[in-house]
Amino acid sequence: MWCPSCAAEYRPGFTECPDCIVPLVAKRPAASAPTDDHQWYFEYDVSDWSDDDRQTLQFWLVVSQVPVEWADDRLVVPIARAQDVDSIIDAIESGESVPRDTIVDLASDAVHGERATPVGRRADTRELANPARRLVAFLIDAAIVGIVASALFQIVGGPNVAVSATVLVLHIGYVTGTIARWGCTIGMLIVDTRVMRSRVVPPGLRVSAIRAAVAFAAAPLTLVGWVGASIALCWQLIVFAPILGPQRRGIHDRVAHTDVVVSA
Repeated sequence: MWCPSCAAEYRPGFTECPDCIVPLVAKRPAASAPTDDHQWYFEYDVSDWSDDDRQTLQFWLVVSQVPVEWADDRLVVPIARAQDVDSIIDAIESGESVPRDTIVDLASDAVHGERATPVGRRADTRELANPARRLVAFLIDAAIVGIVASALFQIVGGPNVAVSATVLVLHIGYVTGTIARWGCTIGMLIVDTRVMRSRVVPPGLRVSAIRAAVAFAAAPLTLVGWVGASIALCWQLIVFAPILGPQRRGIHDRVAHTDVVVSA
């Protein structure tokens, strides 16, 4: 589904663009070129891109206030912004975050002498959640799962492999389901963060499942003793360590193309 005003793409189930407050249409609208006398030089062929990657590209073009014209599967941009578009495309294709210096100050009314964002459009530039917020959310969720595990162990008379496996499945289902449905777990809700892909919150079941599959890839090893538990712990550290970097993305975020942001 597409917004006829801003040309943003939405997953099935959405009926109205929350930015433009207009009903969505089934066909991509033809983008109108700026009224100023631009010279359009650079074309990018994105015919082999997935819908998710195109949505991500569309979002970052709006955020960066790059005037664009779509011609079927080709993107046409003015030569003055070609370098910015190159950075955005390279970042999307490599799975990295878009470089910060590509994003212009949205408080400004003009970029190269004109406003590129349609009137009434609110570009989503949410703050990335810092490692401390994410750690607190993780610990809260771990405590919740621990309480459930303790209750189950009390019921069956102590820890055993079957109950431990059940707790693991419940933990994975809890994280996957809550993020798919609401964009956050209980811990994330408490610290006011959300999982976002492109500008969509919640990201949906497929994306949430991909994140969980990476994050919990080694978790079943915890069922086979301290060696397995040690390997699983090392995997968790490997997955989450990149969050300390400037892009605030763990390996699971990079694979799923998601960001964890502070709620607006």
